[in-house]
Amino acid sequence: MVYCSKFSCPQKATALSVQAIAKYLYDSHLHFSLQRATLTAKRLHQLAEEAYPAVDNDSPVYSQISYLTQYFISESSQKQSIINQMVNLAKDLPEYTHLLSIPGLGEQTVTSLLGELGDIRRFKSSNALNSFIGIDLPPADTGSYTSPRHISKRGSTVARKLLFKAIQNIASVSRYYPNHINDYYQKRKKQSSERGTKKIAIPSTPGMGIS
Repeated sequence: MVYCSKFSCPQKATALSVQAIAKYLYDSHLHFSLQRATLTAKRLHQLAEEAYPAVDNDSPVYSQISYLTQYFISESSQKQSIINQMVNLAKDLPEYTHLLSIPGLGEQTVTSLLGELGDIRRFKSSNALNSFIGIDLPPADTGSYTSPRHISKRGSTVARKLLFKAIQNIASVSRYYPNHINDYYQKRKKQSSERGTKKIAIPSTPGMGIS
């Protein structure tokens, strides 16, 4: 985003040498190594030379791009500040340490879950918590007919999105950090006859209820 704001106009990139662009990227606190900054600068300079802008070099469009990228950077910084505050508030909770020990869950996911769910001790069972989130599986049987079961989606939309992302992260890192949650998820995927098993349903299945 920093170099998107700086070099939104191709002429600004072509007016500088690759070494100058690399130095700018390296000094911009983007966690770039000098080697990565140089490779990025070469690619950026090449793209700028090949670009054919639809607007003039002094077009207000570039000012708008610069403004919007700076706004995004500011919003990201504010978001990180809020996350840091949430971490400071949550780090003394025992469930914070337990959730953070799960491979694939970081500070942001854990604090967001705790903030959305609140004190889970108020729920008498894992089924009650599942119902609060909206990942419970209500029966839908009438006589001899048994319909496919789906989560109710009556609870917190935010919590469901967080759990979906959490399961994705856990599955993604399982190659390097094997864990029983991913093992269960993969087992359920193989057992499911539906195309594209829903990750959000995993925590609500018997034996894997959130508690």
